[in-house]
Amino acid sequence: MHRFESCRGHMQTSSIQDRLEKEILHFEELEQRLADPALADQANLRKELSREHARLSDRTEQIRRYFQYMKQLKEAEAILADSSAESDIKDLAREEAASIKEILDTKREEIESLLLPPDPNSGKNVIIEIRAGTGGEEAGLFVGDLLRMYLKFAEKKQYTVEFLDSQETELGGYKEVVFSVSGKDAYDLLHQEGGAHRVQRIPVTESGGRIHTSAVTVAVLAEAEEDEIDIDDKDLKVDVYRSSGAG
Repeated sequence: MHRFESCRGHMQTSSIQDRLEKEILHFEELEQRLADPALADQANLRKELSREHARLSDRTEQIRRYFQYMKQLKEAEAILADSSAESDIKDLAREEAASIKEILDTKREEIESLLLPPDPNSGKNVIIEIRAGTGGEEAGLFVGDLLRMYLKFAEKKQYTVEFLDSQETELGGYKEVVFSVSGKDAYDLLHQEGGAHRVQRIPVTESGGRIHTSAVTVAVLAEAEEDEIDIDDKDLKVDVYRSSGAG
C-alpha cells in the first residue's frame, strides 16, 4: 500500500498529468493531419508523419490505459467517500480500488518511462555487424553462434533479414558478418545488443580440455531512411573518361 501511495503521489502532480495529456493531444493532432486529403500530394511529409504515428502509437495507448485506470479508481473512491452508498456497493468499490491500485503499482516504471523523450531511432530497421575479437578460430565460431541466435529471434518476430557482407573462417565460423534486420520495433528490441560479448568454454579446437575465453563485438546501427540521406553536391566527384580506339 505504501509503495502505491508513494508512486501515486509522484505521478499525480499536475505537471506530469499535463505532460501525459499533451502526449495524447499531440497524437490526436497527428491523426488529424494524416487524415487531411491535402497530404496526399506531399509524399515526403506523409511518410514522416506516418513514421511518427507508428512510433507513438503504442506509447499513446499505454497513456490512455493509465488515465482509464485513474478514472476508474477515482469513481471507486467517490463511492467509498459517499456516506449514503449501501454497504455491499462499498464492498465492491473497495475491491475494485484495491485491484486498480495493485495494477498501477506494478506499472509504475512503465508509466514513468513514458515521460522520457522517445528515442529518435525508435521504430527503425537496423544493421548489425558481428566481428570476431580475441580467441582466434573459437571467436569466429562464437560469431556464428550469435548470428544463429539473432536469426532465430528474427524468424520468431517475423522480421526480414538481408545479408550484406561476411568473411568465413576455415572451421565454419566468421571473422565478421553484416546483415540488416527489418520489422516492427527492430531497433527498440535489438539496439542494446551492441557492445562486447564474451564466452568461456572448451573450444572444438582444444584437445586438452582447457577452457578458453573468446570475445566478439556487436555493432547495432539504425538504418537510415531514404529521405534522411542528403549528399551535398560539393562532396561528389565526377570523373569523365573518353574511350580510345575503334568504336
